[in-house]
Amino acid sequence: MKKWCLLLSKRLGIILLFLIITTVFCGCTYAGGVPKYNPKDPNPKPGLYYVGETKYFPGPSIILKDGRVLIMESDIASCHGCKYSYLEIFDPSTGKFTTINQFPYYLNLHMWVNRPHPSILLDDGRVLFNAGVIPQKDYPAVKSAELYQIYDPENNSFTIVGRSSMCRSYLRHGDQIYPYYTNIIPYKMTNLKDGKIASYCYNISNDEMEIIDVKNTTISKPIKKGDKGYIPPPAKYPKGPGIYRDLKASYRKLYPELNLDENLNLPNNSFVNLYEHKLTNTRYLVYATNEVDYGVTKTLYGKVRESWLRPLYEYNTDTKELIKKNEYLRGAALIYHLNDTNKLVIIGGEVRNTFPPINPNANPKDISLIKRVLYPYWTKKETKKVYIYVY
Repeated sequence: MKKWCLLLSKRLGIILLFLIITTVFCGCTYAGGVPKYNPKDPNPKPGLYYVGETKYFPGPSIILKDGRVLIMESDIASCHGCKYSYLEIFDPSTGKFTTINQFPYYLNLHMWVNRPHPSILLDDGRVLFNAGVIPQKDYPAVKSAELYQIYDPENNSFTIVGRSSMCRSYLRHGDQIYPYYTNIIPYKMTNLKDGKIASYCYNISNDEMEIIDVKNTTISKPIKKGDKGYIPPPAKYPKGPGIYRDLKASYRKLYPELNLDENLNLPNNSFVNLYEHKLTNTRYLVYATNEVDYGVTKTLYGKVRESWLRPLYEYNTDTKELIKKNEYLRGAALIYHLNDTNKLVIIGGEVRNTFPPINPNANPKDISLIKRVLYPYWTKKETKKVYIYVY
């Protein structure tokens, strides 16, 4: 009996060891049904892959010249855009998150996806940030937070350029100005080459600018529209491919049941809200921000769903065909192209609450699409998850 038990335990040990080795070396581990990304695979199959989680809650990111991803992060989950204090670097070639750095002056952005980006990649590989918060205890007479600072990824160091002196970007309610530390909106920036960056006011009609000389760490005086030296900013909303109307038509074609509801007036109703990201000249990655399809369980082995994910689609502008990928994302994720690859990195996002008439315990397949189309959505919680999409 003892010999039999010993033999069985050895065989079980060998099987367990084999499974561990297979999981580690062939990249076959899974996270929520999404295959684990294997950075050693030179030609991964198209689809969504799970990478891992950031240390803090991720926000705006930028692709460095060497292909790594610099992620701005906050340790505050309950306030979207509040106090980005940390930097983390994700290396797609290794799949690892390695460097955490703390800003000398954190960024308090209160920004959404369509706000100006708070950083710009310089020609020499460094990164310039705006909207750094100046602590009032250090500058009691200064109630602004437009501070420029440069991060050098080669030696993990910061350089303080200086403080902006052009028009403030405060949000207002009548004569009431929000406190400076709760509403910072980053200026729009563009590269003028030769080490010079143009920075523009965001919500004051872009009628004032200043030039940051990153080589000499100087900032010009404000230049108003019409003055000598003023350079018009890039288009606020660059013209897109004009496919939104076709997307809606394709969405109805893909789901004929939507045509049965007279209240769903797709051409004039933004409930579809398909997010666009260009893959090739004719292909786009999209996900329906107001459609839910896949339930997220409360615990790893639980059955009660607490929130839902958005389905992924690809859209072809030549054939006007919308193809469901049977893969799912959290809403409002930030998506960036990895340098010179057929890959996108997808960072963060929010898991949404469920709403009536959806039963959070129900199987999505048992609920009609019409009932799974959510009108104004609300954030349940932010996520730290990072994915790679191969196309």
